Amino acid sequence: MDRWILQRLSVSLLYRLSAFIRKNYPDSDVYITPTLKEVREIRDAGADLIAIDATRLTRPGGMVLSEFITAIREECPHAVLVADISTFDEGLAAMDLGVDIVSTTMSGYTSYSKQQEKPDLELVARLAALDRTPILAEGRIWTPDECVACFKAGAHAVVVGTAITRPREITRRFVEAMNAQIRSRAEL
Repeated sequence: MDRWILQRLSVSLLYRLSAFIRKNYPDSDVYITPTLKEVREIRDAGADLIAIDATRLTRPGGMVLSEFITAIREECPHAVLVADISTFDEGLAAMDLGVDIVSTTMSGYTSYSKQQEKPDLELVARLAALDRTPILAEGRIWTPDECVACFKAGAHAVVVGTAITRPREITRRFVEAMNAQIRSRAEL
């Protein structure tokens, strides 16, 4: 991990490029960098970090996660692997398989993970308490207060996505809040 610097209580990762590819395959529910084909594309684009789905979902072609990580390490020995997980057990398994970073990206996005509207602070805290692998807090982080709460839970860094990158979603949240306020006034 000498190609990048990860600093606790720093919102930014210093790296050249982090990447994942969303791709759907008919025989799998995995869509984040699901096969070696996408890993190669990311590597060839020059990424330093490669995010992969590390959930228990079935991979394309039936490949299991341990085989996938082994194949990635053989083809891209210098890549920093980011395991996108949805549960504590998946995070622990990814650590045992030797990933470089664990991210809570998929928490709430698999049918069997904790479903909630807020960031999964409990998951971040449990994984961070192991003190084995840097933990990225990711998923449903909408406010600066939620970002700070992720750091307090032990995240090494926080990924804020939709809250700053999707104007349509940002606008929808404002409109919903305004409509709720209008309805509450009308009820008075």
